Amino acid sequence: MTSITSRCGLRCDVCSFRESCNCGGCIATAGVPFHGECIVAKCCQSRGYLHCGECPELPCRQLYAYSCEDKEHGDNPPGARIEQCRRWALQGILRKFAQSDWKSIAAPAQAYLDGQSSPETLIKALSQADHEDGFCSSEFDVLYRKALGFLKK
Repeated sequence: MTSITSRCGLRCDVCSFRESCNCGGCIATAGVPFHGECIVAKCCQSRGYLHCGECPELPCRQLYAYSCEDKEHGDNPPGARIEQCRRWALQGILRKFAQSDWKSIAAPAQAYLDGQSSPETLIKALSQADHEDGFCSSEFDVLYRKALGFLKK
């Protein structure tokens, strides 16, 4: 599991500017990395999110433009930051599942987080849990649907 080093999904730990520009990244610099204020980081911070993967609008227009359309500073391959945010969001959801009392999802979620389970195995466990009594009215129903969406992409 990669640690969260940016708001937008950029892997600051492998960024060439980290050392050459002494950049701490947008989390460490409160949204003002070496190149100046970042509108994506500021948006995320203003909404109280650690990263864009926590936002229900993922991917918003700003992040999409930054990740996929910026020819000079965008991602290679396009959309890599968005996919990283989706992975972080899925990890957050699965941590909640792993710490829950729902035995049918806690163990499979932890196994996936530990790299001991495939997406297909986790999807199967989540789908079975969806049929348990009380699951759909629980707080996990929304998270379950989000997790399935991330896993099936």
